[in-house]
Amino acid sequence: MCRVFWAVVVVFGCAWLPSSLSFAPTCNAPTFRRSSNRARCFGGSVALRCMAQLPERNVLTMQVKIDNSLRDVYLVGTMHYNPVSLQRVGDTVDALAETNSLSSVVIESCAARYAKWKDASPTSMQRRFLLSEMQVASDRAKVAGVELILGDQSIEDLGARTKVLLKETVVDLASPLQGGWGRCAEDVWKAGTTAFPSTPSSASFSGLGLRDLFDPALMAAAPVSLLRYPLAWLYRSPLPFLTLIFGAVFVSVLPDLLMYAATGSGSGDQGFAISAGMSVAERVDALAQEDPQAVLSAAAGAGGGLLVAVAEIVLFARVFLVALLNERNVILADKIRSACARAEPGKAVVAVLGMAHVNGVAAILDQPQGVGMSQVQSEKAANPV
Repeated sequence: MCRVFWAVVVVFGCAWLPSSLSFAPTCNAPTFRRSSNRARCFGGSVALRCMAQLPERNVLTMQVKIDNSLRDVYLVGTMHYNPVSLQRVGDTVDALAETNSLSSVVIESCAARYAKWKDASPTSMQRRFLLSEMQVASDRAKVAGVELILGDQSIEDLGARTKVLLKETVVDLASPLQGGWGRCAEDVWKAGTTAFPSTPSSASFSGLGLRDLFDPALMAAAPVSLLRYPLAWLYRSPLPFLTLIFGAVFVSVLPDLLMYAATGSGSGDQGFAISAGMSVAERVDALAQEDPQAVLSAAAGAGGGLLVAVAEIVLFARVFLVALLNERNVILADKIRSACARAEPGKAVVAVLGMAHVNGVAAILDQPQGVGMSQVQSEKAANPV
């Protein structure tokens, strides 16, 4: 009972921690910290008062070309629901707003997801226990009086696209002789290199690196993210969450089921010295002693389990890299570029994104307008929903 009690205390303590943070600017000196080698104080001077500071980590700054002028863009990479990320999002928006240098804030959300939390009361579970960095960005944008832009793909389109890719991947995995495996490998490689590009020397930005991902403060608060992310998903969309969990559990045990079936869970009826409590290795040893021919069946089961495990990796890699990451990068970049086009000269756009999106979005923004979007449209045309 004592262990259960302390486990409950830890869980609720971690869930409560982010909501106890204050997102008001806090500093001891009226200076900006540089978010990268391209960050700078707008206007060339800093007001003599306590101001929010641009974070040193997790913020990629770049300039996006709009017609013949440039717009400053701040891509804030976050670990979802991490209290350190929440603080850095608030600091970035506040720092630019206080110098009247902020045009708009783009968040990684869509209308359906935004509607689930936009009107949450301060005393609601959503606000007290499941506060996200997107909510912080929305709140700070409202205080600053700037436009809030929902930059992500709609959850309906994302779900439909994911189903198409799942079906295609299953068909391709079942048809290796027809080039299915090659198509899977090509998609995973292409999407992976596009979503996580290396930053060329000619780029106008310096991408986030391991220093940002493994920032000590971010890592120290990572357990909070691991607890609150699934809790938030369960709270907002319980049916899809439970369906995914049950599906993942079934797929994870499928190789073991195949192996146990091949080694003969009911072989005791044939006189084999096999019991239900044996491990896989013990079952194979027993089969080799009682009937060497049966080892072939065990090997076939092991091979089948290995193929299933490889298929699982390919299935999730293709769906994650193509639908959940790469194609959404293009949509997010398009929304950010549109926000830049509406921004007045000298005003910046802040985009709040998951860390995995930042470098890919920056690489698209660094290209001529429409390059990434035309690629996604051609891929969807070839594989319609």
